[in-house]
Amino acid sequence: MKIFIYNDELAHKNKNQNGEDYSASYIPVMLKNLGFTAEKISEKDIVDGKLSGNDVIFTASDVLSDKCADEIAKAAEKGCTVIAFATEGKIFPNLSQPQAPLGKYEIAGYFYFNDETPLPLTDKFFVAEGYEGQSDGFIKAKNGEKYASALRLGENIYYFTFDLPVSLKTLGDGKPTDKATQVFHMGRVPDACILEYEYDYSIAYADVYMEYITNVLTKAGMPRIFQLEPNGGKAAELVIYLGGDDDASDTNIDLVASDVMYERGLPYHMNLMPCGLEGGFVLTKEQFDAIRERGHDFAIHYDFTKFPYTLEGHKTQTQMYEQTFGVKSVCPVNHCVIQHGTTHDRWRMQIECGAIADNNRIQTKLDYSDINAFNIIGYAFGSAFPRFVADDAEHGNAELPFCEVYATYYEPRIHNDEPWEFEKVEGYLNEAKEKARTSQLFIHPHYISNIWMDSKPALKALDHATAYIKEKGWNVVYCTPDHLAYWWHDRAKCSFENVTENGFTVKNPSGRDFTVVLPLGVSNISTSACLSHIEEREISGKKVKLLTLKGDAVTVKYTK
Repeated sequence: MKIFIYNDELAHKNKNQNGEDYSASYIPVMLKNLGFTAEKISEKDIVDGKLSGNDVIFTASDVLSDKCADEIAKAAEKGCTVIAFATEGKIFPNLSQPQAPLGKYEIAGYFYFNDETPLPLTDKFFVAEGYEGQSDGFIKAKNGEKYASALRLGENIYYFTFDLPVSLKTLGDGKPTDKATQVFHMGRVPDACILEYEYDYSIAYADVYMEYITNVLTKAGMPRIFQLEPNGGKAAELVIYLGGDDDASDTNIDLVASDVMYERGLPYHMNLMPCGLEGGFVLTKEQFDAIRERGHDFAIHYDFTKFPYTLEGHKTQTQMYEQTFGVKSVCPVNHCVIQHGTTHDRWRMQIECGAIADNNRIQTKLDYSDINAFNIIGYAFGSAFPRFVADDAEHGNAELPFCEVYATYYEPRIHNDEPWEFEKVEGYLNEAKEKARTSQLFIHPHYISNIWMDSKPALKALDHATAYIKEKGWNVVYCTPDHLAYWWHDRAKCSFENVTENGFTVKNPSGRDFTVVLPLGVSNISTSACLSHIEEREISGKKVKLLTLKGDAVTVKYTK
């Protein structure tokens, strides 16, 4: 039993040469973020009979030859699960376009899983001509017309009439940010958002799409690595990461901020900004080391209001940081989250400077009256979880060794002890627990140190969050963006082998404990692990079985 991704190398090359993203190149990234193991499959492999009735195959906006389509149809008749995104071929409906393409960075309409939650899609979509069968959703066009999508072409064939991978990549990457806006004199990461301003930014739309895909794969018998790091030998119920930028403000601010978090038993991450073009930071090496011994982390806070937004500007500041503190910066943030150009440019420059992630992606809706608006929650780029990424068409849509760690709750506050203030914090945490999310409380050190300004509103929100979690008795991992980035990379190194209806082997080179989400309907579970814990839990309204394991190669067996 394997998950395959149909890959046409010639089509990939041709699309990239035309400046277009090759949809199938993003599917491995999507599945990696979900914790599944997948591999590419070519037309030749399919025609030669490599696809079996127990497998899953993804196809994107490719054109299948008749021979290839026939072999996929034969495998589907034997039970193979097919998930297709606007693929052309004799086994799929004929497609037409009800409206002209609107452009890569335009919202073409909204998809609904037969409920009231609108999920954006970009550029264009199609209509399945003459289709009157079952569907799991529909597209609502800008003119209000509705068209069936997520078609069910039989028991185990799922067909989307739009290119979901490209939509999610485009929405997640965003548009280039080359110009000043009405709130800042330079382009910024939030400016890349292509959602319509009236959209409900509290919807983590990419996660909703991916929950559907996850459910299909789990139903097909595929295990995956759970998204949350175990805690105490069990699967965590939520992960909270804490951090903020020091803006080169004041030595005492950084020291007191660390004290405040340490006294509460919390980790904390500070992004340190150079004091000027000659370098220097508000902390000395000795102060830096003492704070790190507490379990707190640091990274560079790139200042592109003073340094050029170029690779050289990145390297200069990175060298200042490394020469001062003797360690690498792995999960940085840009001052004022400045970005000039494309997201892909930013990733490549940061990777060249040693980063494995960044925390630049503030997801809240822009307040055009106040660049420093606080107490805001959002998922503008679609997800609560870290996201591995793929490069642009010019660079072959290559998968990059980098993930974005999202900022979803920016500067929580409780000012006046109003019920809604407490309910806002609680609501964010309740949803995180319900959906087993990674969630950030992004708080700058100067707002909790009580030196430049009153720290009570920020600390009251922080203390209420931790007290609420404790009251609920949730199994929580508190960590830093660095810690989460390392975990996300280590999780992605895990892989499944020898998957059958009765079990699998999971390889785990990281040495960490990890949790597996088991396929639907399994029982009589046994493992070769020296430590394991199994539990059933409800996540997003569905019962799942979670198996937490220790070991570098663990065999799991069960019956269905």
